[in-house]
This record gives sequence, C-alpha cells and structure tokens, in this order.
Amino acid sequence: MKLLTISIAAYNVEEYLRETLDSLCDERYIDDIEILIIDDGSKDNTGLIGEEYANRYPKSIRYIKKENGGHGSTINCGIKEAIGKYFRIIDGDDWVDKDSFYDYMCKLHRIGDDMVLTQHKSISPNGEHLNDFVHIKTEKSYSLEENLDIDLVY
Repeated sequence: MKLLTISIAAYNVEEYLRETLDSLCDERYIDDIEILIIDDGSKDNTGLIGEEYANRYPKSIRYIKKENGGHGSTINCGIKEAIGKYFRIIDGDDWVDKDSFYDYMCKLHRIGDDMVLTQHKSISPNGEHLNDFVHIKTEKSYSLEENLDIDLVY
C-alpha cells in the first residue's frame, strides 16, 4: 500500500501538467506515493502528457480518462481508485515545493493518525502571495507544523 494518494483534477491543463508532475516525481518520495491523473474529458494534450508520465512511473502514476463531469466528479473518481493510506487533492495547475513535500512525507511516515490537515499557500503566476489556508486541530486529527507550506497554486 502507498502512504499517500494524490488525486490530480486535470481538465485542459497541458500547459501546466508537466510542472505539476515533475514537482511530485522526486526520487526521495516517488515510491511512497500514488498519483492519479483524473482527466475530466480534456480536449487538449492533457491525456498524452498523463499517459507519458504513467508509462515513465508505472508503479506510482495512473492516468484515468473519464467523461467531463466537473471538479467534484474527479474527486469522487480519485477516492474510488485510491490505494494510499492518506488522500490529497490537487489541481492540474498546482505544484509542490519538493523539499517541503519531502518534509511532509517524512512526517506522514512517523504518524498513525486517521486524518492529517495542513496549510498551503496560494501564489499567483507573477509570484504574488495571495493567502494562507489554516489548519484545524481536533482531538482526532493531527496537524503538521503550522509553517509547513505544501501547495503553491496557480
């Protein structure tokens, strides 16, 4: 079983998908993650890129083509297909900072909680910081460090 499933909602994201996948395909953690590229009926080359990466990393990446059903349907498809202990959603135009994501994966290895909530930053294409999303702590969840930034969006 993989430690983490990352479900990528992909609709006409050929311009961004390589950067998204390259940020996740790091040798330090690629064997611990399952990446599901859920193609929501793209009309561009999203599918070709998804298949390319699935062929390059057959133990970690699966490309799944489905009819267009909207963002929520990609999440539902990802949940249905996931084999990881934990589940994370990102969009096809998101990317992660590799070193921060490596730290995140190391921490996931050390915990056994059912739910882990984290923060992320939203960054515009010109590098402008848009906002921070905060985490929620409860007795039944574990939050990683407050300053651990995972997703850089847009």
